Amino acid sequence: MKLLFIIPYAPTRIRTRSYNLLQELHARGHAITLATLWSTPNELDALTQWQSQGIHVVSAKLPRHRSLRNALRALPTKTPLQAVYSWEPTLASQISALVAQENFDACHVEHLRGALYGTLVQRAATQHGKSLRVIWDSVDCISTLFEQTATSSQSFSSRSTARLEESRTRTFEAKMAECFDATTVVTSAERAAFCKLSETMRGNSALVKQRMHVVPNGVDMNYFTRVDVPRDPATIVFSGKMSYHANFTAATFLIDEIMPLVWQLVPNAQVLIVGQNPHASLLRRAQENPTHIQVTGAVPDMRPHLSRATVACAPMVYGVGVQNKILEAMAMQIPVIASQHAAAALPIADGRELLIGTDAASISAQLIRALQDSTLRADLAQRGYAFVAQNYRWQDSAEKFEHLYQGKRFDDSRSDTHA
Repeated sequence: MKLLFIIPYAPTRIRTRSYNLLQELHARGHAITLATLWSTPNELDALTQWQSQGIHVVSAKLPRHRSLRNALRALPTKTPLQAVYSWEPTLASQISALVAQENFDACHVEHLRGALYGTLVQRAATQHGKSLRVIWDSVDCISTLFEQTATSSQSFSSRSTARLEESRTRTFEAKMAECFDATTVVTSAERAAFCKLSETMRGNSALVKQRMHVVPNGVDMNYFTRVDVPRDPATIVFSGKMSYHANFTAATFLIDEIMPLVWQLVPNAQVLIVGQNPHASLLRRAQENPTHIQVTGAVPDMRPHLSRATVACAPMVYGVGVQNKILEAMAMQIPVIASQHAAAALPIADGRELLIGTDAASISAQLIRALQDSTLRADLAQRGYAFVAQNYRWQDSAEKFEHLYQGKRFDDSRSDTHA
């Protein structure tokens, strides 16, 4: 098929879903045109790499002042700031020209930030008399994330923005869910949130139920394999983009509330926080306690840091969708200890594929238990790896999207409830 992919940020490896779907769909022989944005030289280099692989790339630079201008213009309106954050007129013009000139079989648009480009494609296709299916991969229900952020985030600015955005995002998402030929999310919980949103905001969820599909993420098992480095005796790793408010809140929770309880019984335990753009307060905590806390910032490759860890921890206080950090650690055969919130979207059981805690005391107890029991760690690593290898394949996700591109339905009643 001839596909138009609109991604409102450069699809690099850290953008797991778009990056791996592009890789898989291209490998399956589809002719892909990628319309996207970049902000840094590294992101521009990544687009050059996509071009060298045979994917046609059209792009525009999204400077920070453009996003700020977009937000200021939207502030007095009912449009969410997230919806306009990535709007760039040059890219919009390029997309309109592509729809006019080319005969695409389907258009794939990712995230709330890309939704307005999706409606642009619909208008352009109608104007030129073309039939073009538009699939909106919302991924998560962002209004649900804002609802949680407003009460639980450690970041004052994130709480304030969430309170401003929640209502307008609910209205916007409910409308967008009815606009496109199909909308996709990563879990059945996200689908349920959208259906509830449609019923509340629009008075009828029947259309959304018909058009909403669950397409889970996968894991690149060839990439996420153990690196041959010595494993530390008592290192707890937490990974992710640390500028993301939910990760910052989780990292703060881990250091301030969980680890003091762990250090009482495992005094040599170390915390390793890996991920770009860590908050200044995290860096300060590491400087004040360098024996027990390390914050790396951006790293070229996450795998050596994950490989040296004794266990991985996902102490999420809030969040939506699937925690890829859990799946990737399991793929690398690292025992995982998670909060109940972090594990909620996964069809897994406490004590089988991972250990789960509900609060600081129970998470710390699970960490202590794993750090002191090598047999338990080996069992968790083995079962976690088997779970991911069996259930989270990008090939399966790409196949589901292929069905949607062609207007076919698939049974997604068990998409994230694997046996």
